[in-house]
Amino acid sequence: MLEIRPRFLEGHAEPKTVVRPLSAAEEPAAYIDKAVARAPARPAPKAAAPPAPGPEAGTPEAKVWDLLAGGAQDADSLIRGTGLSASDMAVLLLNMEISGIIRRSPAGLFEKP
Repeated sequence: MLEIRPRFLEGHAEPKTVVRPLSAAEEPAAYIDKAVARAPARPAPKAAAPPAPGPEAGTPEAKVWDLLAGGAQDADSLIRGTGLSASDMAVLLLNMEISGIIRRSPAGLFEKP
């Protein structure tokens, strides 16, 4: 009988079985317990940072902060609500985001942390 092997396997040995099946007498739970005992312990989770305080009253940041009290909003809504230009609002939002005063959701909306 003719055996057909792909060309990329020519000259290579047959792969060896790395995992052997457990016999009926061996208990799988014993192997799991050993693996769990050898695994490194996970570090304790870090405590969440306290929320950043709100901005000073009477500033453009305070206007944005007050607008976000009603929930997350997009940049256009914040521009209309504050009366700032788009470029000024972009700079303001970026600075507030970097400072941790606000955050941007995956949907692109700005919200309080």
